[in-house]
Amino acid sequence: MARRMKSYRANKGKEVEVWLNNMAVQGAKNRKAREKREAAASRARARQADADRKRRERERIKEEKRQEREREKRRREQEKQQEKYNKMYDRLSLEFEKSDLVLTDSIADKIITKAMKTSVTVAQLRKYFIEGEENQLWHDALLELFQDHFASEYPTIKPKHYTEGGDFAEEVEGVWDHLLAAREELGYTTFSDCKKDSKWKTLNKKLAERESFLQSRILENEKIDAFMQKLVKGLKLLPDDVEILSEKIDADDGMSLTVDELERSIEYQTGITRKKELVETVDRKYELLKA
Repeated sequence: MARRMKSYRANKGKEVEVWLNNMAVQGAKNRKAREKREAAASRARARQADADRKRRERERIKEEKRQEREREKRRREQEKQQEKYNKMYDRLSLEFEKSDLVLTDSIADKIITKAMKTSVTVAQLRKYFIEGEENQLWHDALLELFQDHFASEYPTIKPKHYTEGGDFAEEVEGVWDHLLAAREELGYTTFSDCKKDSKWKTLNKKLAERESFLQSRILENEKIDAFMQKLVKGLKLLPDDVEILSEKIDADDGMSLTVDELERSIEYQTGITRKKELVETVDRKYELLKA
């Protein structure tokens, strides 16, 4: 049975006992009150935590729905834009065919992107992007043919060989001018027409031969690269002489040099001698300092 508070009047002569009893009773009451407050606080915290969790869940669901609406909005807009893009592409294909022009994906994308930004309609594509631009459009398509074909068929031949001063620059320019005029003069309307052209075939035969030769040189050129790296890491030559030897290799452009020829070259032998003389000079000066 739980203790109760005792009266000092009813328990005269037992004041200490009464005091101890009352202290114990009050302590128990305080403990129960504290436990009750803590339990209430714990329940309040639990209710608040549950409310916060539910609020966060509502906010999460709300945000997910908002994001989903945004994604759906973007998806519909993308579908709308893609549908418009496809319609323009189909119309361009028709218009280019009627004008005896070649439509590449990059040319189409360039035109359509500009048309969509400037609110040009499908029906206005010819007016704004084809009429009066036929020669330029043929030029752009032909440029793609040259670039894509050379890059895919002759990956080892460096672009500098096609440009001014390069081995094939004059021939490439001649074929370019020829095919550029072929649309009007010879009625060329497709890349197939260009690839059947005799001048195009002659140029490509020479390029194929050069590509084959350069492919056969890959292993030797890799040996030269390894040789030069070894020279630099091993400090076998002075920096100036490494540069001289590098210039010799660059001038050859991977066409004929071998490692054996480099080791026998005047540039290499002179560099070895210069390095040897420098080391001997330094050693002599060091010995003098030690003496």
